[in-house]
Order: sequence, then C-alpha cells, then structure tokens
Amino acid sequence: MADITWVNHASFVVEHGRTGLICDPWLEGTIFNNGWNLLSPTCWQYSDFKRLTHIWFSHEHPDHFSPPNIQKIPEASRSDLEVLYQATHDGKVLNFCRKLGFRVRDLRPLEWTELGDSMRVKCGTFPPYDSWLLIDTAGFKILNLNDCQVKTPEVARMLLKQTGPIDVLLSQFSYACWVGNPEDREGRRRAARRALEQVSYQIEVLKPRYFIPSASFILFSHEENQYLNDSINRVDAVLEFLKKYPDVKAFSMYPGDTWTVGSQYDGNEALSKYAHDYERGVQSPHRSESVTFGDLEEVAEKHLVRLREKNNWNCVKMAAMPPARLFGEVSVFLTDCSQTVRFDIFRGLRLAPELKGDDADIAMTSASLAFVLKFEWGFDTLYVNARFRASGEGFRRFERSISLALLNNTGRAFGPSLLLDPSFCYAAARHFSPKIGAILKRRL
Repeated sequence: MADITWVNHASFVVEHGRTGLICDPWLEGTIFNNGWNLLSPTCWQYSDFKRLTHIWFSHEHPDHFSPPNIQKIPEASRSDLEVLYQATHDGKVLNFCRKLGFRVRDLRPLEWTELGDSMRVKCGTFPPYDSWLLIDTAGFKILNLNDCQVKTPEVARMLLKQTGPIDVLLSQFSYACWVGNPEDREGRRRAARRALEQVSYQIEVLKPRYFIPSASFILFSHEENQYLNDSINRVDAVLEFLKKYPDVKAFSMYPGDTWTVGSQYDGNEALSKYAHDYERGVQSPHRSESVTFGDLEEVAEKHLVRLREKNNWNCVKMAAMPPARLFGEVSVFLTDCSQTVRFDIFRGLRLAPELKGDDADIAMTSASLAFVLKFEWGFDTLYVNARFRASGEGFRRFERSISLALLNNTGRAFGPSLLLDPSFCYAAARHFSPKIGAILKRRL
C-alpha cells in the first residue's frame, strides 16, 4: 500500500514503490505580503526531495506554489523531479520551473497521467484558477481538493461524476481571506460555519472512507489582519464536527507523521501538538513601512504602462464607456499617511484632499496599495491577506478599478478575442445582470 507523509498546511507526500509525489510544498516563510504564517513548524527538509519523482502544484497562490521554497530545492535533485501542473493560457508556472532545471508536464483536464509503480493522477480545474488532483495508487484513490470551493451539493455531485468513488479526501476546513472588518466577528463565525457545511457536502456526496483536514493550517500574522484569527475553525473542532459521520474515519496529521493508507491511525497526538500551536499563536506580528506618495506615483505609472502594453487599449476605452463601465475609479484612504487618493486606469493615481478618510471607498496602508499596483496578482494577495478595511460596495469598486491587471494575471489580454472566452462572458453578463449571469453560467 501507499504511504502518506504529512508535510504542512496543504502539502503531503504519497509514495508507492519507487514513485513519490509531493503536493503543494510550502515549507517555510511568510506569504501573501507578510499576511500569513504557518501554524506549525515543518519537518520536511529540502534534501528530502531527492527521494521523490514528482511535484504537483494546484494553483499559483503562494501557500501552494512558493517560488522562494522551490528555488531552495537542491539543483542536483531538480532534473530527477517532474513538475505537474494544470494546462493554462500562459504556462508561466511550468516555464518558471523549467528554467530552474525541473522536468515539466502540463496535465490535460480529466485525463489520467501515468507516473509509474501503479500510480497515476487525474487533474480537474476549478474556477477561477484552482485545481484538484485524484491520485490512484493500485486502485486506492486519494482526492486532494485543497482550496476548491464545493459550495453546494450540486457542485459536489458534478465533482463525483469526474472523480468516481474515492477512498481518501483531503480538503480545506476554514476561511482563508477577508471576512469583514474587525467589528464583524459574527460574519466570520458564519464564514467558519459555511466552511464546515462545504465539508459536509463533500462527505455526503463523495462518501470517502477517510477524511484528512488540509489547507487551513495557518495564522493571519500581520498586525493589520490578526483579528481574523478570532473565529477560524481549529482542526480539533472540525474533527468533532465530523463525528456525525460514523462511517468516515477522520483524523489529523502533524508535520512529519506518516500513514500507510487503509491502516489504523490515531491522530490524538497530532491534535495535542496543534492545540499547543494554536495557543502559542503569532509570536511577532509583521509590520510594514510607509511608502512615499512619490514612490506610489511611480509604481502606479508603471502599472499603467504594463496595462497599455498587454491590452488592446481602444477596446479598453470602449468598455469603460456607458453602458458597459467595466472599469471605474476608486478612492483609497492611506491609513499610515492620513491621505486619500483616487485611482483609475486612465488618469492614474492622484491626491484627493477633498475626501476625508470616511468618504473613501476603501482604506489600507501605502505599502498595501503599492503591492497591489506593483504586481498583477496584487489584488488577489490583498483579498487573502485582508490588510484593508472596506464596505462590500467599496471593495467591489476597488476590484473593478484593478480588474484589468487581474485579467492579465490569468494569461489573457483585453481585446476582441475575449468574446470567445466563456469565463469572461459569464463575468461580463453578471456585471450587467446577476440573473443573466446565472443563466449563462449554467449553459457554459
């Protein structure tokens, strides 16, 4: 039988014969612009990669695909490791790994890929950018759902058609992004309950024999977002919740633990270690230095230059006009500078002294705004690290103002070809009418 070794957070190793596969290795370091830290220390060492044959990454979020960690894998081991990743528009993950000396292979949706020693894998994509992996070791099937959001029983049933019966399920069990401002604790409690409901849908429809909690072993670790730790689902509470499913053996694994699949396993020691880690919490919350307005202007101008280079600007301007108004202006209160600024993709960044802090759409530090403008994935990072304060509508205005960079981050450009892109058509329809968007989503 295969062995599963727990690495950390969403990462584990499956070994069968001489074939060894590691999923989503994030071993160390703060991520999401100093927004997350690992709950527990990692035992797996970079030298341990030499015993493996494959690495799979589910998506580009740094708790699953960590370039600083990948670059620390010894060069002597890289040519013996094949990186597996979902087929994408731009291929940038595989290109990055290829340049480091890894062998690479893109996984076609829902097609089996043989790895050797009676181990094969099937990858399925999950909007907007996630993916799951089904690992078959001599007929024993392990489904790694990681962050895939199975929000309804209908989605779970559609997933079952793609995977077939499974033996082991690994899945996220808590919220992992902005869930309201500090005062909205009840909203976070609701989000935590929804995360457990999703686990229920998965178990009731997929009917695994075993369940291993995954992909939520983190703490929000910046002084601006630590409040989010107040309502997260701790792993012991998840296992207590799952006792209502007596046919499912649910247990947790601590970094360094190994389980021979199908055998008896006692996860009580792991729970005790996690309880200590939760109580220890974040020892030294991260802090950020301010960015001058002059530096912010420079970052914003470079942001606009990239957008003009990558997109059909005539199409962009047309889409910004009535009735579409796909892109808009946002006002941002810089909390560390006590200044309000306006931003849009045509006029860039400028001061807005006429607006008080409470009048702005969204509030954040100058460092957070600089990060969003500097990187195409900056908005995704901000949403996950929750280093801002906003109403729901204010947040949506900010998202619209930065949405062109979000599109480019998926390997696509704004232009006529987007009319042939189903996901874009769905998003555009939803912009005009949620009802039309829902109909289009079902048909696509």
